[in-house]
Amino acid sequence: MVRKTLALLGIAAMGLLASSVAASAATTAEKTGQYVVITSQANPQHALDVLGAEVKAGARVVTNQIAATETQKWQIEYRGNGAIALVNKARSVVGQAGQLCLSAPNPFEGQLVLNTCSRYDLSQNFLPSDLSEYQTILRSAQFSQRVIDLGAEPNSPVQLEKLTFAPSQILNLHMVQPATREG
Repeated sequence: MVRKTLALLGIAAMGLLASSVAASAATTAEKTGQYVVITSQANPQHALDVLGAEVKAGARVVTNQIAATETQKWQIEYRGNGAIALVNKARSVVGQAGQLCLSAPNPFEGQLVLNTCSRYDLSQNFLPSDLSEYQTILRSAQFSQRVIDLGAEPNSPVQLEKLTFAPSQILNLHMVQPATREG
């Protein structure tokens, strides 16, 4: 089940047909509400995180040693037209105002930040496609030649970069098991 889920959350190489992207995103829609920790091939010990655990609009997004903190957990939200958004768990209650999404407001400065989630903000939309069962590339819906790049070094700023298929652009999605209630 976990292997199948990870495969369905993948994203494809740029040359794939739009219908493949739409099919992948439609499957992702079934997984809305689940959380993932995101690492890269370049540095699998470091996860997508919020700088200094400062969970507010405008906070910079970096890589950090995996600690499974709330700021390292991202909820996949289906946005339609093949796009998804990544909602940070530290301030994430589905359907409630104040959620913060990964955002790429300026592709030329590159640094990704948290911003208040908006279904209509293209800077928060990323197009998923399958690479393999566990690995993905997330392409910006607004800046189609740019993808999320986690950088090769620990504590790197997370940026939008031109697609090169570098290991730092090939992302690993690790499903986070939901907490269970006892009693």
